[in-house]
Amino acid sequence: MKKVDKDSVYQKLASEIKSRKKGSVFLSDDLGLADKAVLRVYLSRMVGEGLITRLAPGVFFIPRYSDVLRAIIPPDIDDVATAISRSERARIIPVGSYSLYKAGLSTQVPTVAVYGTDGAARVIKLYDGRSIRFKAVAAKNFAYRNAVMQIAVSAMREIGENRITDEQIDLIRNLCSQVDRKEYVSDLRLAPEWISKKLRVGGNGAY
Repeated sequence: MKKVDKDSVYQKLASEIKSRKKGSVFLSDDLGLADKAVLRVYLSRMVGEGLITRLAPGVFFIPRYSDVLRAIIPPDIDDVATAISRSERARIIPVGSYSLYKAGLSTQVPTVAVYGTDGAARVIKLYDGRSIRFKAVAAKNFAYRNAVMQIAVSAMREIGENRITDEQIDLIRNLCSQVDRKEYVSDLRLAPEWISKKLRVGGNGAY
């Protein structure tokens, strides 16, 4: 490939990156360049130029600068996990202590964001100190129609039937109040029996 051709490919790739939303996350494999060696050179060049920031090996984001904070705002951990799972065509759901945080039952941000997945199980350490763990879970965890219901059920499972408090149930019912009634009723039938019983009255209307 001639030098002029390489420059042309780089400029085309750079233009495609610039057209994306500030703060968005992508993987190197998303760019569709077959020559991986050349792609690595191009991505390193873009990092050097400040066009993109490397989050982890093969994971990048387009910097979003805050005039108020006078700093680059790091991407939300959910956006990073979603970009990785989308690239691998896998599904994810917050589990463990992270599901408690997402459900509003804990104000403490977990040091590791854990997601159940039907894809590859692994841990990804980001260069900013955060970590993402993908944990293999049964396919039935992805049968829920509504993402909020997924999180609510996951959080209640994490707490356990014999440890969950009335206050926590009220918080989860409040969370579920935003769910469409048809989806609420449908998803509640998929939940473990004890969870269904505790949410059946008071959540998004009794049934």
